[in-house]
Amino acid sequence: MTHTNFLEMAADQARISANTGGLAVGAVLVKNDEIIASSHDRSRQLNDPIATAEMNCIRQAGRRNDQAQLTLYSTRYPDMLIAGTILQFSIGAMVIGLSETSDSVIKLLKNKNISLTFLPTEQCEKPDARFVGKKVTLIFLFFNSLITEFEVSDNPITIAPMENCKIVPAISISG
Repeated sequence: MTHTNFLEMAADQARISANTGGLAVGAVLVKNDEIIASSHDRSRQLNDPIATAEMNCIRQAGRRNDQAQLTLYSTRYPDMLIAGTILQFSIGAMVIGLSETSDSVIKLLKNKNISLTFLPTEQCEKPDARFVGKKVTLIFLFFNSLITEFEVSDNPITIAPMENCKIVPAISISG
């Protein structure tokens, strides 16, 4: 199997989450072409901020002695929670279904010699269909809030917040 195959499986997991009211994020944990775990984001469904797709995969895999041989496939960029877990449990590699970026979390993983592969796929890069044609409010949180609105189109959107900012979709979406 290829990186693309495993990212497609992660995208299938993301669709499961989106169809059940969650964030469209999926992940697959692999060792030597064998799937160890797969999951989708359940943070909204369970009201649990740690129930991300990646954390669910790592939790399903349990304690292991072969973490350095594992590859985590994800449909999104890792946040600090995922990066910390990858480092804590010495997971050897991550494949991300998006274009390469140079944010601080990616820099941290690279500095710690985690093998990172960026493989942009249509399933991961395409905006969530629920937001196409809608005005979405994004809040950039740093020390103060800065609110920005933009129209989502079928074309990929690139938003470059300042270093260490988190992007949080607003609850309300207008037509």
